Amino acid sequence: MKDLNIYLAESEQVDEGIFKPAIGFMYIKKMDPNYLLEGLLNMYNYIVDKSNIKLFYQDFPIKERPFWEFVYKLYEKKVWSIFDAPKEDSSSKEDNSSEPDDITSCFTEENELIDVTPEFRRKLREIIRGSSNQEDINSANVKKIMLVSDPQFDRRYIFTINKVQGIFRNMFRAIDIKMLESMFEKISER
Repeated sequence: MKDLNIYLAESEQVDEGIFKPAIGFMYIKKMDPNYLLEGLLNMYNYIVDKSNIKLFYQDFPIKERPFWEFVYKLYEKKVWSIFDAPKEDSSSKEDNSSEPDDITSCFTEENELIDVTPEFRRKLREIIRGSSNQEDINSANVKKIMLVSDPQFDRRYIFTINKVQGIFRNMFRAIDIKMLESMFEKISER
């Protein structure tokens, strides 16, 4: 059996494959849920504005930048996504304002990561089309989903964890997906 140091020296993919998610788990565990959410929502602004993502990294302490870079790389690889979802105007409802809007009715609870049901896929397709983020993702590729409210503004966002195509890619992304699940679960502690 190879010594770990020799294996690490010979392997080019082990850094991203094992250690970046492991470091990600450590950062997630230490981060305040609100801080983590604010970071993701700030990243979303850079994505939608098509700004240089390196400027986003500069908003964080140097020791945190590898974490945020890794999260963004997973976004680029379409392992996860983020979309803004409109809030229904309460003045447009008739006298029954306690009735949930179309999006809220699709979720069992806000701030909870849930599996996407086939019934929800049609609504998700409309949310993606209406989002400021015109990412090229098919609603059929979404595996898990979470609805969160913006703590600063009257907006909502949907985080998704997407299906990974191919058996080998799925094996290599399993730990990345676990890290993303951990990240969204941490946000749900708010």
